[in-house]
Amino acid sequence: MNKLCLVCSRSLTLSSRLGNSQAATKKLKRFYRDVSIKKNTSESESLNDDFSPSFNIYLDKRCLKTPGGKQLDVGNESLAVGIADEWTSQKEFIFPTSMHFTSLINSCIDNPLNLTREEITSHLINQLDCDAILIFESENEELLKIQNESLSPIIAWINQELNTSLKASKELLIVEISDDCKSKIAHYLEKFNFETLMGLKFAVDSLKSMLLTIAAFEQKIDCETAIQLSRLEEEFQIAKWGNVEWAHDVNRLEVLSRFSSAILFATFSSEMHYRINGA
Repeated sequence: MNKLCLVCSRSLTLSSRLGNSQAATKKLKRFYRDVSIKKNTSESESLNDDFSPSFNIYLDKRCLKTPGGKQLDVGNESLAVGIADEWTSQKEFIFPTSMHFTSLINSCIDNPLNLTREEITSHLINQLDCDAILIFESENEELLKIQNESLSPIIAWINQELNTSLKASKELLIVEISDDCKSKIAHYLEKFNFETLMGLKFAVDSLKSMLLTIAAFEQKIDCETAIQLSRLEEEFQIAKWGNVEWAHDVNRLEVLSRFSSAILFATFSSEMHYRINGA
């Protein structure tokens, strides 16, 4: 758990720095002084059957609510601390785009698109067809060697853990994945609750790799390594031809902030799920 705490701290720091560096035409001034967490001892209804609310975040004396006007109830204390820290880290102005935990929990509670667990699982499975680490270079031998050394072990680990037979393709944008492999990965995802799947979806959409997301979620690799592996070709080209350093660094930090927050959100939500179900 120490690794996760370190990632959480770095994620919040990154979010705060990126948020405070963003220019906005309409700025919302911080309207509260103190942020606190209170355990919810009353029974309240939850949007999802798996969700068992037990903590509320307060801005001064007002309980935090979602954009849809629902009370923000959190079923995991660590996640509640993460959300509270996001609000505490806001300075003179509030930057919602830097508050990934808050955005995710709002999406879970309000569920504006009326997503179901089955729809999220289907979305994640569809991402396998264009997974960033399943497309290898076909012309540059130097890059292909780097991909084989760095990405093949991740693919092999996924195959071993999920009993799949995934293989990288050297055809641009063409990855053949059997229905059996998709079925086994879908079975892996089906054990998770709605909140965990939403976190994984946010991570996959940020990184463009379902396989690296699984590896980071299962703590096979850390979040920074996942980012590095997802950008092997880009980093190879930059090392060869150069780049606009500040733009590259900002983009990398933005992805790292979003991805690490999503992995932590999924982790905390899955812990809540297993605790509730006695596993």
